Formats: sequence, structure tokens, C-alpha cells
Amino acid sequence: MKYFVVLLFLTLILSCTENENLHDELNDTKIEIYLVEENDQGFFNSETELNSLKTDEMPWLKHAEILFYDWSSHMFFLKNEKEKGKYATRNFIVKANGESLFAGVFFPAYMSSIPQIPAIWAHDNLFVPEDVVAFGQFGYSFTGDIEGQLDFKQALIASGLFRAGINVELVKVKRLNSKKLEYTFKVKNIDVVNIYVLDPQKMGAARFHYFTNGVSVQVEQTSYFPNLESTPTQNIELDWYKKLHPGESITRTIELEGYHNLPSGKVSCRFVFPGSQVEKGEWNRPDGRIWLGNYLTEKEFIFRKN
Repeated sequence: MKYFVVLLFLTLILSCTENENLHDELNDTKIEIYLVEENDQGFFNSETELNSLKTDEMPWLKHAEILFYDWSSHMFFLKNEKEKGKYATRNFIVKANGESLFAGVFFPAYMSSIPQIPAIWAHDNLFVPEDVVAFGQFGYSFTGDIEGQLDFKQALIASGLFRAGINVELVKVKRLNSKKLEYTFKVKNIDVVNIYVLDPQKMGAARFHYFTNGVSVQVEQTSYFPNLESTPTQNIELDWYKKLHPGESITRTIELEGYHNLPSGKVSCRFVFPGSQVEKGEWNRPDGRIWLGNYLTEKEFIFRKN
């Protein structure tokens, strides 16, 4: 009997080893970021020949330093903090197994021109915590069309670093009068872990609107923004979050006033769902994570004149 137990134990060990080796083979793609040599700098456009750019020999961000990448916020979440501020205006190249995928730039907020290539915020603990590397969002879109970097997305999936994050939908926007509207949005966890999101039902609309401008309305070249009355909030309470299990969603409806002469007819509405603002490591919860970032959703509606 004891020989059978020993044989079974050895079989389990070999099986676990084979599974680990198989896992390594399936996730053998390595995602890393390299700094472009200082004498080869410039704000490159999408037509730049990546192979013509010389990079440092060692990567600035190693694969082993990365925990995962959230596609819904376009952020690398790291095992430890990473200094970014001193690399302002430096260019970088994202590579998969040494193959160049795209070039970008460390972008400081004081620059007046917006880069046309992917940009990493060149700040430490200003927009994101030190253990997060975020691609910049300016206005209503990411620079360099990160969403369109499909080779990058496939490489992330192959590396095992890809996380889907959340999906946000602007369900309904209704014009109540010339100064007020009502909007309904839906947030769904499309990830494999629990995700905490800010909940206006728990924190109150005034606090929620401190982190987002709500809905903007556009008709042709004219935009309408609310003159918000929000409640400044420095510290976010844990009970202001809603924990979403994988596949779970919430739908919230909020009245928003402060507009000037809202139009009627066909309009385009934009809403940026806000992520939280935390210090390093605080995004990591024992049973999931807090969602960081900004999620843009846009949809057309018909405003009826009341």
C-alpha cells in the first residue's frame, strides 16, 4: 500500500510540473518597454519606421515587473513602483519578444502640444499611483489609437497579462428642460476577478460629479457642458464602491443640471465614467481590485422639447 501512495505522490508531482511547463509554453510572450536612445529622440508619427530607432540595451519596464494590463483603462499594473517623471519627453518602444509593436513618448502635462502617438504620463503619483504605468487620455480619446493596436492586444493575451476590465454603456439620456437632463449608464465587469467601481448611489451624485463632468452634448460643432455643482472629495470611502463580480453589472440614473439652453432633436452624448484615485497598492483588494482610469462612451439620442 505504501508503494502505491509513493507512486501516486510522484505522479502528482510530475503532473504539476508538466502543467507548469505547459503554462510557461502557452504564455511565453514577453511584453517590455525600451527607451529610445537620447540621440534618437523626437515626436514620431505613425509612419515612423520603428526598426530605424535605436533603443537602450536593457528594457525600462521588464516583463517580470508587470502584474497585468487592463485593456479598459490602458494601464500596466506593476509589482513595485516605477519612476516616470524623469523621463519626460523621452521616447519609448513597446516590444513583444524583442519585436517592436509601436513607439510612444513620456508626456508631461506642461507640454502644450498633444502627441499623435501613444503617450505615457510622465508624472509620479499625480494622475496614477507609482505602481501603475498609464497611457494618456486627452479629451475624449487616447493618443496614438491604443484601441487600434491589435498586435499589442494579441501579444498581451499570449503573454497572460491581458485583463478585460469593465465595459460602460450610456443607456439613455433624456432632456428634462433647457437646463437639466437625466442620464442612465451601465457598468459591467467583463474581467475574471472582482472589480470595485465608484457608485453614485452610494457616494451621492455631487461627489460622483467631482470625478466626472457627467454628460456633454454636441450638435454639429456646438457643444453643451454643465456648470457643475460638485462636492470636492479628497478621500474616497470604501463603502462608496460597488463590488462587481465577473459578469455582474449595475445601472444608475442621475439628474444633471447646469446646462445653458439644451437643444432638442438629434444629439450626440458623451460620458466619461471615472475611476478611483488611490495611492500605490491601494487598488489591490483582498477579493479583487479597484478600477482606475477613465472610460469614454458615446451615443446618439433624440432630445424632445418639453
